[in-house]
This record gives sequence, C-alpha cells and structure tokens, in this order.
Amino acid sequence: MQGPSEVIPLTLPAALAIAIATLGFALAAFGWRVARAPGWQELRWLSFLAITAGFHALFDAAATLRLPEETVVWASRVSLAALALHGPGWLFYLASREARRPRAREFAFAAAGAAVALLAFAPGVLVADTVEYRYVEWLETTYAVTKSTPRALLALGLCSAPLIPALISFLRDALHGKAEAISHCAGLLALLLAVAFDTLVISGWVAAPPLLSLGLIAAVTAAGGSKIGRFIEQARTLDTITRELELEVERRSNQLTAAQAALEHAERLAAVGRLAAGVAHEINNPATVLLANLEYLQQRMSAEGKPPSDTAACLEESAHAVRRVSRIVRQLVDAGRVARSPVSAELRPVELLPVVRKAIDAACVACPNEAEILVHVNPGVWARGDATMLEQVLLNLVVNALHSVEAGAGRLEVAAATKGDQVVIDVSDDGPGIPKEIRSRVFEPFVTTKPFGKGTGLGLSVSRGLMKSQRGDLSVASTSSRGTTMRVTLGMSPPPTSDGAAEKDAAAERKLSLLLVDDEAEVRDALSRQLGPSFDVTAVDGVTSALERLASTPRGFDVVLCDIMMPDGGGQRFAKEIAKAAPELAARTIYFTGAATDEAAREFFEALGPRGMHKPVDSTVLLELARSLLERPASAA
Repeated sequence: MQGPSEVIPLTLPAALAIAIATLGFALAAFGWRVARAPGWQELRWLSFLAITAGFHALFDAAATLRLPEETVVWASRVSLAALALHGPGWLFYLASREARRPRAREFAFAAAGAAVALLAFAPGVLVADTVEYRYVEWLETTYAVTKSTPRALLALGLCSAPLIPALISFLRDALHGKAEAISHCAGLLALLLAVAFDTLVISGWVAAPPLLSLGLIAAVTAAGGSKIGRFIEQARTLDTITRELELEVERRSNQLTAAQAALEHAERLAAVGRLAAGVAHEINNPATVLLANLEYLQQRMSAEGKPPSDTAACLEESAHAVRRVSRIVRQLVDAGRVARSPVSAELRPVELLPVVRKAIDAACVACPNEAEILVHVNPGVWARGDATMLEQVLLNLVVNALHSVEAGAGRLEVAAATKGDQVVIDVSDDGPGIPKEIRSRVFEPFVTTKPFGKGTGLGLSVSRGLMKSQRGDLSVASTSSRGTTMRVTLGMSPPPTSDGAAEKDAAAERKLSLLLVDDEAEVRDALSRQLGPSFDVTAVDGVTSALERLASTPRGFDVVLCDIMMPDGGGQRFAKEIAKAAPELAARTIYFTGAATDEAAREFFEALGPRGMHKPVDSTVLLELARSLLERPASAA
C-alpha cells in the first residue's frame, strides 16, 4: 500500500484518459445546457453518452497508475458499468433525435445494459478479483488489468450490441443525404473498431494499450461536433433572419410613418373641408338675409321714394345677420389663436348675473326657441375673469343647449354657486345628451353633435381655451339620455370698491373724443355713423394722417381706435410712433382688425389683451372699454 508521503506518478496514458474524461464531462454540460432550448431535446441523451464516456475514461486511467489492486478492480467495475449503460444510450439518443418513443427492442437493450452494469459490481461474476500486469514495450508503460474471463468478453459484446442498430439507422440517413448522419456513422465505426481492438487486447492477442476510451469519446465528439455545427449554422441563420427582420421592421416602420403622415394630412384636409362646408353654410344664410333686405329696401325706396313701413324689421334682421357672421368669424379667429397659445386675459371682478342675462338674450336672438329658460343666479355673486370672454363662453353654451332641446318643449337652466374660493356656473338642458362615441372628444376642434350646417365644431374648443386664459375651466359635469350639464369654473372675487364712482359718472355724462384710423373710406364712414351717438369721432385714412392730426390737435383725444392691417405700417407702426409722441394716449389706444394675416400681426394683436377688438365693432363694448381705459392710470394700461 502506498505510504502517505508517496506521490503517484502520472503516466502518459493516464493523463490522456483524464483529458478524455474532462472532454466528456464538458460535452455533457454543454449538451445539457443547450437541451433546454426548443428543438434540442436530443442533446439530453447526448449528454448522457458524454457522461458515461467520461466515467469510463476516468476510471480506466487507474490501469496505468501505481494503485492498490483492490482499487484497480473497483475502477474496472465502474468502467465496465459505464460502458454497459453507454451502449443503450445510443438507441435512446436515436429515438429522441427522430422525435419518437423508444421501441420495445430498445428497452430490451436498455434492460440488458442495466443488468450488465449491476453484475459488474458483483465480485468475481464479470470482473475478476485478480490483476494481471502487462508491459507495453514501445510505450514503456505497465498496465494493471483484471484477469480476462469468458464472461468479461461476453459482457463486452453485450455492451457493444446496441451500437449495431444505431449504426444501421445512421447509415440509412447518410444514404438519404443527411450530412449530420455521416459524422455519427464515422464516430460509431470508430467506437466499434475500438471495441474489437480492445477485445484482442483483453484476450492477450495484442500487446497494446486499450483504445476503448478513445473510441467512446470519438463517437460522442463526432455526434456533438455535428450538433455544434448545426447550432452554429442555426445561430448564423437566426442572425441573418434577425437582420432581415430588423430591416423589414425599419421598412415597415417607415411605411407606417408615411401612412400615418398621409392619414393625418387626409384627416386635416377632410377637417378643413368639413369646416369650409359648415362655415359656407353658416355665412351664406345670413348673407342671403342681408342681401335680400337691402335689395328690398332699395327697390321700395326707388319705387315709393320713402322707406317702407317694415324698414325697422328689415334693419333688425340685417343687423342680426351681420352679428351672426361676425360670431362665426370670431370663432374661427379664436380657434386659431387658442390653438397657438392660450390668450392671456386681464382679470377683473365680474358680476355674474348681468353677464348671464346678456348671454341668454344674445342666445335667444341667435337661436330662437320657445324652450323654458330658468336662471338661478343671485345678484352680488362676483367672479374674477374677463366679462367679454365669459359672456362669449356662456353664449356658446346656451346656444348649444337651445339647439339640443326640443323647440317649445325643452327646458334649460343656468345656475351659479360658490364652492370654496371658486364660482361654479352650470348650464343644463334636458336634451338627448352627448353621444357616447364622442364624449371624450367634445373639446377637440371640429367635433360637433349638431346636424350639418348647424355648427362648425369650434365652440367648445374655443370656449375651453377662453376659460383657461381666465385661470378657469370648462368641463362636462354630466351627460345622459336625460340631458347634459356643462360646468364653467372661475376664481371667486370680492365686489369692486366704489372709489372713483363720481369720476365714472362724470365721464359717462359727456361724449368721448375718438380718433378713428382706418384706410377704407366705407369703413370710416360706417363707423363714424355707428359711433356718433357715443363718441365725438374724427376719422383719418392712415397712420401718417393720424400722427399729423395728433400733432396739430392741442387738446388731443380721449381714445384712439386704430386698424391693425393697413398699407402704411398699420397698427404696429402706429404703436411705435405714438409710444414716443404721446405715451399716455398710447395706453388708451384700442386696435381692431378683421383678421391678422401674418404671424407678426397675430402676435401684436394677442399681446394687446383687452385693447384688441375684432371687426365688426360693438359700440357698447367699445364705449365700456374706452371708459375703463380712461379710469386707469397710464402705467396700468
């Protein structure tokens, strides 16, 4: 027995056997890892073959090491057991490779192999208990092997028998052109040759080292190599497919982006078309009323020499038609302005009841309806906002409610209440409610529940923008088949102080002097007649004329009304010049326009706040604005 201090010398055959065992275990680990992937389950049995080959080689190394004879005997038993299990493993590997259940004969081979493996550990049955030493001269190595017996040779034959049907099956696949089967055939042939050679060695007919470990690992390596080759090929194919898919995804993404852009463009064109059709219908109707009344009055005046008895009615209808056109144009302008950026309103205390009554009166004129209208707004409720903007929002909500209820049988309520530091105004109707399919989009531009020609779909979108500009909000409080409630929210405000009431009364008693600057003679004449009852109007045809008149008028003017879009620089030039010439009057200059046609003019108009008005001009609103400008200090304006 070896002493504790003795070192077992490592021979070349032992080192080769250990290397073969290490390779077998490595192949087993690789196969077991890859076998988890779909389509690679057969590698589990290849891992089993690699493990049994590794154990056979590892314990076969004991033959060339200086070990006790008992250790050599047990190593031979383990090596034989590993070989007995290895043979049937090829049949189960074949069945897994063919994606089928093992056959009866394959289970029989497995049972025989298991029996041989068990008998290998029975003393003296298959493996002799005595050891023979055989010297291989050309290798200069002595092999310690168990004594050869007929039963040992029979066991070796039984262990090798399963290799024959496996080889036949792989030969059949190779003849059918399956490249992977060729490497399996080569490996199994090498293993069978090694078995035959070791049979001669065990029998003592050939003095040479055993080659069975090399045959085992050669067969496993040939099978594993083909799998690795297939794995690499599939990886390359997968990489190619991945690249192609990435290119296809990029191409499809570009196509989708282009399609989305085209769809958005088509939707915008469709929206513009719907808007144009709606606006054309809305404007053509009042234009028809206006033209018909004017032609009627002209014909009667020509025929009779005096106005007809229904002149007042014709004029009232014409004025209503013009206001209707103005409201549509104003909605379009406000929609564009709100879409670009919220308007910054000048917030003041606003008493709700007068604003609500004005909105309802205007709505009843714009949308005649015998529906019952109830107002639940107490006097003395004040909010902080812009009276003109708030009236426009309420007007739109009331008109929408009147459109939704049945004429003569509907019911509409406007109620206001304070909640904390806020004022809430609810406009409710008993109409059919907002359809489910557009409830989430009622505040989007061009979305409307009204029939074609009854609305442009801009009202709610603009109204919400106007409320946001007053630090408030507009929302749908509730909607169902029994009606809808729209909610306006604003900050609450205390009533204004009465300081300066005497000055306000004094200013209200006299006409204000107004300098009107507009390049169109018809507009100047019409506005001079319209504003004459409230203002002492001086009209000039442009910026240059206005500056000359201001320089030659010592007493000056109370307010200036200047058109923005004029050929000589317009309102922007006038604002620069008057700011230098008369800063106080610059703060009392009101600018008006039909529509700002370029970005600079739009920015200028939006920066004016309450001092910017739209054509046509409401004389009452203009008078209130002029008086408010006179009441404020120049720095505040």
